[in-house]
Amino acid sequence: MREQQIHDIVLKELERAKQLKEHHYWVIPYSGFKLIKAKTYYGKTTHNGEIQISRIFLGTREFEQLKDTIRHEIAHLMCGLQNKHNINWQHIARLLGCKPRANQPMQGELNRTARKKWRLMGTLENGTEIAFQSSHVRQAKFLKPNRNLTCPHGKIISCRYVRNK
Repeated sequence: MREQQIHDIVLKELERAKQLKEHHYWVIPYSGFKLIKAKTYYGKTTHNGEIQISRIFLGTREFEQLKDTIRHEIAHLMCGLQNKHNINWQHIARLLGCKPRANQPMQGELNRTARKKWRLMGTLENGTEIAFQSSHVRQAKFLKPNRNLTCPHGKIISCRYVRNK
């Protein structure tokens, strides 16, 4: 997934949350969205109302974990950071449709991505960008033009490495 897709999901989940409780009744009003370099947690909410999401979601297909993370952070906006993960926060989190828990270890594709320095991204003929693998070093063979690379999703027209920050 790309940054714009993450931003679109944030906006969609905010609209869902506003249907449960109008925005002006939230303890912390939403002020914006930002991608951050976190490798040990998925997201964070700031005192000024900013939802911060880890960059490790970029290039993955972890949409369900992303939605759960965004809902988790919106619950913090709705009930305030002073409630941390108490019963009030858990109630709101359940209403939003996320699993009410404080921390979850990195799993699956996100765990593999978070621990490696580079991520290989491929662009398909239809313009979709997907993540293939993460590695500690970049390999030049994937960056050469006119390679006949394919994957189950289609023909790959180009590859690039993205630094996991």
